[in-house]
Amino acid sequence: MKKVTILSLLSVVIMIFVVLLLNLSGKKPFKVLQMDDVIKVEVLVQPPNTTKEISDSAQIQKLVEILNNVTIYKKDNSWREYSGQYVQYTITKKNREVITIGAYNPFLIIDDIGYKTKYQPCEDLNALANSIIGD
Repeated sequence: MKKVTILSLLSVVIMIFVVLLLNLSGKKPFKVLQMDDVIKVEVLVQPPNTTKEISDSAQIQKLVEILNNVTIYKKDNSWREYSGQYVQYTITKKNREVITIGAYNPFLIIDDIGYKTKYQPCEDLNALANSIIGD
């Protein structure tokens, strides 16, 4: 009986550890996105509240590469309380799916749901958007 209790307790501890590990490791929601999947991209930068359609294939490829490497962690909608520059990409895929991706460091907002992320991907998305708007 004592052996069964110890094994049950050990199983519960292992399951908790696995769940915590999976939650902390993050997810790459765009790891399979390819340039061929994309038919249209618009970028919005606030401020200065400027929207521009991206037609340069090199810029679209750069966006896809950045998104392929983005890792998101836990949901966190406290991004709404931050101030600063917000960058949003609206991607229309070949299957007509429309995805909005916002970068508001240290958050990535996917279809209006905020997630914590690392600094660099947001910075890369922000820099790309500002270079596109500046063109």
